[in-house]
Amino acid sequence: FINQTNTGWTDQRFGGIDLPFEVISGSFDHWEVLPAGSYAYDPIVDTLVIDPQAAVTVRAYFVPPTPTRDITYNVSPSSSATTINANGSIINTFPTTVTYTIDELVNISPNLDPLYEFNSWSSDSVILMVTANNPTDSFYASNHDNITLHITKKPTITYNINPPSTSSTINVDGTVINVFPTTIVYSKNQTVNISPNLDPLYGFSNWDSDSILLMPAPNNPIDSFYVSNNDTLTLRLYLRPTIASFISGNDTICDNGSANAEVAVAFSGIAPYTFIYANNGDPQPSITTTLNPYIIKTRKEGNYTLQYFSDANEIGPV
Repeated sequence: FINQTNTGWTDQRFGGIDLPFEVISGSFDHWEVLPAGSYAYDPIVDTLVIDPQAAVTVRAYFVPPTPTRDITYNVSPSSSATTINANGSIINTFPTTVTYTIDELVNISPNLDPLYEFNSWSSDSVILMVTANNPTDSFYASNHDNITLHITKKPTITYNINPPSTSSTINVDGTVINVFPTTIVYSKNQTVNISPNLDPLYGFSNWDSDSILLMPAPNNPIDSFYVSNNDTLTLRLYLRPTIASFISGNDTICDNGSANAEVAVAFSGIAPYTFIYANNGDPQPSITTTLNPYIIKTRKEGNYTLQYFSDANEIGPV
């Protein structure tokens, strides 16, 4: 057996007898027999047979092994369904070590769990191109190394309504949420637009959150925010007050008398009050007042009724 430790081995053999040379292992390339032209042989078969006629030199040429580098892949945190695409191969078990030819170009990209988003790549020594902050990246396998995909769990927003026993809903980026609580997963720093669809018996009070900043203000019904972290967003409502108005009077006047008849209009609600009354079904001009009751002084006989009423905030029954 001749190998890299005893090559240059010399021996003496009888001439006129076939002498075989057989490749046992290694990346064989070809034979060379010197002096050249003295023997007929096939240089690329792995077994050479010659009949020595005189002193002869036999050389076996081998292809040197190509240097390789081991790259170990990881995902942090590991508790997700995220995988890594490395040169078209999907790696879904971590850590996983892949052997590459030295300086081989490796292209990497993440296949993210829907609940997570990309943060960065990191390595011990290989240089990441374009940048470690680019999801689709590449590197040359110049060293043995560890490549780690860093991911971040996406923030969630939980929507609520207080009080819950209403028919109110929330419009979130054009989607109507009518079951509460409802939790939605977002990308970090995503902009979300919100507005209420109110139960007719309730009024808007304000938006309430644990930490996110509402724009322009929490007391604005149509609002928006950036998803910076996990949070709970609550639409706070108030029960609209019941308001009403009442008309009353039962008076008699004389044609030759100077006093007017009085019809009283009383209110429940917040001043100022606006109302329209009719005399025998004929509507009169709208009246706005802070007086409660408001006295209609009249000399017109007939049936006085209310047709419309509102206070400072609401429109009420009559």
